[in-house]
Amino acid sequence: MDKLEKTCKLRATGYYQKNTSYLEEMNGSGNIDKLYELIEGNSITPFGYEIKIIRINKDTVELIVNDKKVELKEGDKICVAYKNETSGRNEEFRIDKEELYIELINVKEYLYPHLISFIDNREKIEENIKKVGILVKNKVSYSEIQNHLKTILYRLTSEEYLKKVNEDKVDFLIEERNLALPHKETIEKLIKDIDVYFEECNKLFDVINKRNSLDSEEYKYLAPYLYQLAIEHTSYEHIPFEKVNALCLNVGWRDKEVLHININLLEKELIELCYLLMVINSKSEEYFECFYIADELSNTLLNVDEKMFDYKTLINMHVGVGDYYLQIYNRPKAMKYYYLASEIAKRNNDLEESAYILMKYYRLNNCFPEEMKVSVDIEGIKKEYNEYADIIIKGINYRPLKVSKVEFDPLFINNYCFVMRKVYEEISKVGDLHIPYQRWDLMKKIYMEEHNINWETPKEMNPRIMFD
Repeated sequence: MDKLEKTCKLRATGYYQKNTSYLEEMNGSGNIDKLYELIEGNSITPFGYEIKIIRINKDTVELIVNDKKVELKEGDKICVAYKNETSGRNEEFRIDKEELYIELINVKEYLYPHLISFIDNREKIEENIKKVGILVKNKVSYSEIQNHLKTILYRLTSEEYLKKVNEDKVDFLIEERNLALPHKETIEKLIKDIDVYFEECNKLFDVINKRNSLDSEEYKYLAPYLYQLAIEHTSYEHIPFEKVNALCLNVGWRDKEVLHININLLEKELIELCYLLMVINSKSEEYFECFYIADELSNTLLNVDEKMFDYKTLINMHVGVGDYYLQIYNRPKAMKYYYLASEIAKRNNDLEESAYILMKYYRLNNCFPEEMKVSVDIEGIKKEYNEYADIIIKGINYRPLKVSKVEFDPLFINNYCFVMRKVYEEISKVGDLHIPYQRWDLMKKIYMEEHNINWETPKEMNPRIMFD
């Protein structure tokens, strides 16, 4: 049997208003705007009117409405009920109104008009990246690739630059030019296409944030862009932190009805979203503001079904959580998730990956006060990890900078993000000197004033070290 080629649903719209009885409970008003799935043999009953779905064809849907057979194609709208009766005046005024319509709508056009116009040119971008692969080796993100290609394009098109290269006989630049010249047109297209893709994704971001909603259909388009932002490690200028932070608020408070937020994602999608948002925000100057995303993700990972993700993705999520907690000075939690990540690798017989994660784990362990350090069994590590044991032992032997002991006090840890918020409020007033001492001095001052904690800065703990 042929089915509708597009994803369509029945939409019922209408209202009623009734004031015809002396009994208050017999009167009332209401409205409807609801979508119904198309399932052959099913009946729907908006306002009590039965509409039966008889047959779904390639281009039409056959229904029984008010005991009559009707056939709808996409965009058709029919009246199921209409009434407009009024009588009397003043206290005797009576009203009986009712309207009900059904229509066959294209779900994507109705719910996602912003996705219909979305220019998804990733396939073309990926094809052209392969064509210029020799020029962008070791470049990962679209932004990194684009910036590198802009530099190459300048070298190809600047007469002054070409003259200097030829005069100075810089061999590797001459070789680069010879490699790039046949791909000039592809390079120009790639630069333009990446700009278009980022522009389209930022427009989608705006729609999602304006509506305070995100569902699986939209997430399919947004997720690849978030991934690009998450893997960016060179320049953060193009990352729309304001848009990302707005989405973080929606995700972090999605259970608060008062905010009218609708995050309708599958469990796997929501976990992935939290991970990507956390990683992206860790690159922001105000990385501490979205700590609740990391908290939500970390709590979820404790009970996640490991079959939901491939094990390397799950490892990345745990390590990412650990890295973020380390960034906000919560070293005990960072240790916990590094250890969990190493165990996942071990359960999947990836001892080398487990060893590298444990190297991070033991390097961090060396920052703790002696009484808080985990014990180390080097012989046991050698026996279990064999040829990979030396990787872990490097972490065990690592000697970090000295750290103020109060940094391991729960009072210090639990207030770090709130202290940093005040630090940046102060910096916004006096101006950013872009040196660590400014932030450290403000942290020291606020911790003492607000929490009576005497925090010793890294400079105070390591007086012989020069900090840029």
